[in-house]
Amino acid sequence: MRPYWRCLATTWFVASLVPVPAVAGSLAERLHHFIDTRGFPTFGEFVEVVTPVVERLAVRGIDFPVTATSPAVSYRFNFDTGTFEPAPASLGPVFVERAETVGEKGRFDLGVSYLYANLTEFDGKAFGPQIVTAGKREDPATGLQVASAFAGTRFSLASHVTSFSATYGLSERWDANLLVPLVATSLTLAGNSATILAVGGREVSARGAEHFEGNSVGVGDVLLRTKYRFRDDPSAKLAGALTLRLPSGNEGDFHGFGDVTVYPAAVVSRPIRTHEVHGSVGVELNADDLERTRARYAIGTTLQPLAKLAVLLDVIGSSSFVDDRFTIQAPAGRLFPEFSGLQDLVASRSAQRLVAFVPRSDVVDFAFGIKVNPFKTAVAYATAIVPITKDGLRAEAIGSAGVEVSF
Repeated sequence: MRPYWRCLATTWFVASLVPVPAVAGSLAERLHHFIDTRGFPTFGEFVEVVTPVVERLAVRGIDFPVTATSPAVSYRFNFDTGTFEPAPASLGPVFVERAETVGEKGRFDLGVSYLYANLTEFDGKAFGPQIVTAGKREDPATGLQVASAFAGTRFSLASHVTSFSATYGLSERWDANLLVPLVATSLTLAGNSATILAVGGREVSARGAEHFEGNSVGVGDVLLRTKYRFRDDPSAKLAGALTLRLPSGNEGDFHGFGDVTVYPAAVVSRPIRTHEVHGSVGVELNADDLERTRARYAIGTTLQPLAKLAVLLDVIGSSSFVDDRFTIQAPAGRLFPEFSGLQDLVASRSAQRLVAFVPRSDVVDFAFGIKVNPFKTAVAYATAIVPITKDGLRAEAIGSAGVEVSF
């Protein structure tokens, strides 16, 4: 082996073992830097396509259920006393809307909830091993060939979401609601990297375990919601609801969608003594990207064996209409790698661009929980959400708990 080759190989070998310093920026930017420095022979020469795909998948994965605007305790006017009083009724669901409103102008319903989810699976399989990327370069002058690759073993996108909700009675039938989430996100990717140098039939390689972890805290997407109850027939109560989602969450930190959405919905509920059945259906229109428009639907029941205890059984779902396609353009002088991971999400590729997509999905979950009314208008609840379908980037289970009070 020539001296220059031995020196160059040693340099590459040692450099591959030296950890690359962390960089500032969003979680997506830091993930991009990690993959770019672990999966390719040279930093910044190849187009890193894994991060854009992960970002697009995560937009749907972090679309967690939010607490409904419907209060657990509503008020009705008592003509005998001439005052508004808590109406005897079901304590109601947590995530599914029902037709009930606060029931009195000027009354508030305040709530705080906590939700935890850890996205680790894509289409029912561990997502980490599906993240693979590789690249190869050759120096015509020296004949030196360098190939580098990264193969993931474990992926985790954990979200701690604390939401603050306030509902105000504009009238006996009309409510307005504001929901502000505070999101703490942790992103982890572990795997193995390898670099192989070859020239003149000789090879030298370097291999090692790699680990990326980043954390971020910030405000999520704010929701402005309103609901009007227009029918109080004993056979069924009907209401119309409208939700405006504002892109206040940082998309690069997986705190929000990055788009404005408008969601009109029809809501129906029927009390059966102290129990209740309820459901809603609507279409969430994405004002910035129509391909992300989704139908939303929910149905369930509240079983209330005791006046202050309810069991909640709900099915919550959303469905997209088309694949979500997006293009990754290669800047001048950069190359697309020998991309082998997530290949099923690549529709087409050329030397200048790659067209990828997120498949249309049916995300359906089952929510089970309990709700208690320990004191006057104060209510507490705990729920567990498990997936019925496996579409998309999902958590094995989601836990949530919260409290609510009306005054």
